[in-house]
Amino acid sequence: MFQNIVTVTALGICSYVDLRYRKVEKRVAGVYAAAVFAGRLAEGGAGMTALFTGLVPGILFLFLSFVTRQGIGYGDSILILILGASVGIETELEILLLAFAFSGIWAVVLLFRKRGNVRQEFPFVPFLLAGTVLEILFV
Repeated sequence: MFQNIVTVTALGICSYVDLRYRKVEKRVAGVYAAAVFAGRLAEGGAGMTALFTGLVPGILFLFLSFVTRQGIGYGDSILILILGASVGIETELEILLLAFAFSGIWAVVLLFRKRGNVRQEFPFVPFLLAGTVLEILFV
């Protein structure tokens, strides 16, 4: 429960900053990472296993950020990394599926409303937040 509150709070703050300034707040991400690590450490062996397996998708996204020259921003990738450490790999993959579905729908809406183009960038953290909230509420 505590990890869920920390996760939603951190993603909520980062969503606001991402929408307003198109960046991820590093201090919030740092506090979020410290809280996740402390929580997993308190859980012992099982918590540490979940922490390290949950890092795998985040590491992949960091690699994709590098390869695509931040087509996926480093800030988004770092939050995905911390999110995975917080919720574990299975839940993280479900959240990412929801987030990408929501962002895809948003991209189509922008294209149809003629407010965007194929190369347009938009904040991704709000979609991570939406996926996380839905995952917490319905699973």
